[in-house]
Amino acid sequence: MTHSVTINRYDTIGARKAIYGTVDITSYTASGEVVTASEFAVAVIDNIVINSTEKGYIWWYDADNLKIRAFNPTAAHSHVAFTVNQDETASDKSDFVSITAGDASTAVTAYIANAGGGTAADIDTGDNTVAAGSEVTAGVDIGTASIVVIGY
Repeated sequence: MTHSVTINRYDTIGARKAIYGTVDITSYTASGEVVTASEFAVAVIDNIVINSTEKGYIWWYDADNLKIRAFNPTAAHSHVAFTVNQDETASDKSDFVSITAGDASTAVTAYIANAGGGTAADIDTGDNTVAAGSEVTAGVDIGTASIVVIGY
């Protein structure tokens, strides 16, 4: 756990506090960086809103485990290219592609749908799986994020 917290200001919102500041994580811990309420001078953290980050990582607060986690959207992954075969007429090229979305923790599989009078065989799917990115590797400096902590 290698991080530092800088608090810039406190506001009161009813019975809650809003704490504005930054978190700098210089060596990411596998499966997330544990943060404690005492680091933000509150007894309980309701939520941490992460406003902006540097270095291209996507940060989020894992309230169930009291951790700040980071996702690397540029981790090794594959792309899908869909093309309608070139020998089809213009009217046959109205086939479309529908994608069944995943939850970003597993691969997303694309399925071909037939809408324009052509057949599924008219479409070249190439590689039909897109692998999700991955959580940041332990030890990586993921930089600084601007945050708002809501707590009491």
